[in-house]
Amino acid sequence: MAKRVATPVTKKIFFMCVSEDVDHPIRWCLKNDFKSLITLKAYKGVKDLKRALEADPCNYLIVDSLVFDPILKHTEEIFAKYPFLKILVVLPPELTAVEVKSIKESASVTDVIIRPFTPESLYTVLYDSFGFKKPKEVNIFGLKKGMVVADNIFSQSGSEPLVECGVVLDDVLIETLKKHNIKKVNVHDDMTKLLNCWEYQKCGFFGQCPASIFVDADGYLGGVCAGRGCMFVKDTILNNELIKGKNFVEKVTLMCSKCEFCKIVATDSKGAVSHSNFVEHIKNNKADKRNENPLVEKPKIN
Repeated sequence: MAKRVATPVTKKIFFMCVSEDVDHPIRWCLKNDFKSLITLKAYKGVKDLKRALEADPCNYLIVDSLVFDPILKHTEEIFAKYPFLKILVVLPPELTAVEVKSIKESASVTDVIIRPFTPESLYTVLYDSFGFKKPKEVNIFGLKKGMVVADNIFSQSGSEPLVECGVVLDDVLIETLKKHNIKKVNVHDDMTKLLNCWEYQKCGFFGQCPASIFVDADGYLGGVCAGRGCMFVKDTILNNELIKGKNFVEKVTLMCSKCEFCKIVATDSKGAVSHSNFVEHIKNNKADKRNENPLVEKPKIN
């Protein structure tokens, strides 16, 4: 069997805290359509959810007004601590149009969905508000680097997948797929994805790097930390080699301008950030002692 060449996908993290009547349809929709793109974690109560957020922030949050009452008090409290979160609120049908509008227009709420709802209506909300698209079937000759495989691809006679669900195709492997008579593949088209710097630089500090810049690019925490300042952290790694003996100023003035990841972030059309702003943000982090040791410190999100 041909060697699989793939890069792990940085999955989006969904936290959910809803009542039992909507738990299953939400799980089904998320897992059925987006299983290769997301990690879903469910919590039973307000306290459990808030403890989870403090320990491990997510990208998206689905909460139920029947569990979180009053709903806006809770969403505003959460949003104040985690302004990068996109929050979907499940509402009961007895609310008036004015009440629904008031909740939907709150700065702390991304969108609402009203009981009873179908998987299709939930998908519409996920697409309109969160940008999630269902996988599409692509001819193997239409595969491109950056497409995320929606399902495992098996040969007709084998139990070992040729390509695993939830990987980004680095090599198209068309000849391998042709050999096994596979003509079409379900994929998520993720061609515009920008890598987090720990993916780009291969430093291994995923989720732990304390130096972050705030840009509107794709990445962990919904893009808030897509720009990680790996070059600015003491004794960190660039191209698999420890950067030792260089102080903060030396890194910034001599190395940052040459960093390919920095160039990607700085030229992102959705949220361009100047080099000076990039540097200023990391200086602020440094002043807060947030980048002493990326192996033990977790990022503090303002």
